[in-house]
Amino acid sequence: MPYKHFTTNDSKPIVNTTGTPNLIYTGVVVNELLWFNINHSHSFCEIMYIINGSGRLMVDQTEYEIVSGDIIVINPSVQHSEKSNQTDPLHMIFFAFDSFQVVGLSNNHIFRTDMNPIVKSSNQRTQIEKYFTDLLYESENNSWFSKSISNSIINILILKICRMAYANSISFDSHKSSLQLKILKEYIDNNYTFQLSLESLADTIYINKYHLAHAFKKEMGQSPIQYVLEKRMQEACRLLVETELSIKIIASYLGYSEPSYFSQTFKHSFKESPTEYRSSHLQGVGDTED
Repeated sequence: MPYKHFTTNDSKPIVNTTGTPNLIYTGVVVNELLWFNINHSHSFCEIMYIINGSGRLMVDQTEYEIVSGDIIVINPSVQHSEKSNQTDPLHMIFFAFDSFQVVGLSNNHIFRTDMNPIVKSSNQRTQIEKYFTDLLYESENNSWFSKSISNSIINILILKICRMAYANSISFDSHKSSLQLKILKEYIDNNYTFQLSLESLADTIYINKYHLAHAFKKEMGQSPIQYVLEKRMQEACRLLVETELSIKIIASYLGYSEPSYFSQTFKHSFKESPTEYRSSHLQGVGDTED
């Protein structure tokens, strides 16, 4: 696999934030069959993460189902209550903070009032869950630098949650769409040999995958995954003609774990197998299927 070098993209964020979050408390609920929390509100912001189980959440007279992998954001002064499912009890970690907010919103608010208080962690789940468990560990052990480490962790969590939530809550405008799609196209051009999915591509430019699929096809005339496939097949043609690499090595280089699937995909695109393509375009170059 060729050497890859990455740099962070300091593009303009969807929203701006101000302040440095200050941790007020951390807590955990672990598989309590009859657990519930009465209707209440806070002067600070509270964020919960469901590790396992399910239950019900009531926010300002609206009821939501909460399940494993859900992130729940409760702004200050918002009336809310939670209740565990008795047959599938909640395992939940939560924390509260102040001194941080999204610019343009009230003090300690990070979500607009029209936004869903529940964010699905989806393919970010492993990372999100680790941050929450690390935060709980620091709070429980209260060792050297625990307060500073905890504040750093919640800073990362809040920014990640905002990035996911706001990306999913907006639609493209034409200028922003064109700029983001240009960034994504360059990303695919440089990384098509890696495993890429619609979800991972959407995460690259911090937008909803459905918005991405629609906008990319409108701009490029094909889906993001079709463009990835096109880049791989173009490179496969080049390698078949210009090198003596085996089908197995070419398939692996292009991100295919099974040479047979690569050959099947290639034949679907060009109506001939990789071996047939090589033979017809460059007589005399040997090949092997293993």
